[in-house]
Amino acid sequence: MKDYNKWVLLIIFVLLILVGFFYFGGFKKPDLTTGYATSTVGNLSVGIQTYIACSWSTAALNVSFGSNLDPGISINATGNNQSAGAGTKYNMTVSTLTTANVNLTILGDDLDSSGNLIGIGNITYDSNQTSSNGANMIYSNGVAVTKSAVAMESGLTPGSNVHYRFWIDIPTGTVAGNYVGNYTQTCIEA
Repeated sequence: MKDYNKWVLLIIFVLLILVGFFYFGGFKKPDLTTGYATSTVGNLSVGIQTYIACSWSTAALNVSFGSNLDPGISINATGNNQSAGAGTKYNMTVSTLTTANVNLTILGDDLDSSGNLIGIGNITYDSNQTSSNGANMIYSNGVAVTKSAVAMESGLTPGSNVHYRFWIDIPTGTVAGNYVGNYTQTCIEA
């Protein structure tokens, strides 16, 4: 039995050494804590480019007032189509892919025929966003085209249409000839 007691004491002693080793510096339990409980705010950012696309009707690219006209009269542009129920052929459409509201501006240059001029202010326009045959688009509501860009329509949303008509006042005493000039419409971010 003495041997048995020795073995038991030896086993207890070895167990105490192992427990002490693990507990006091040997193999410790892993630390499962992650530190203090905190939160943080992070920033997110993205840069989106503005995309603007507008298209004009074919008629709007070549506006004609006719030929063999007399000085001292006011004439509709041939694409105005002001007969009953007929809409104007002049229009601009803001693409549905456009990512911002836009403004439509207009400016022009004098019409010239061999050095003889018809001032750009003799060309007038009127516009309408809702109807190509809008009753408001009449000569008496016309706005003179100038050499500086002015807004025809503002705050147009993607998918919008602008319809417009042109008129020319041929000044009395205008020299006969074929007069040509140009106008520029620009679709820009509102």
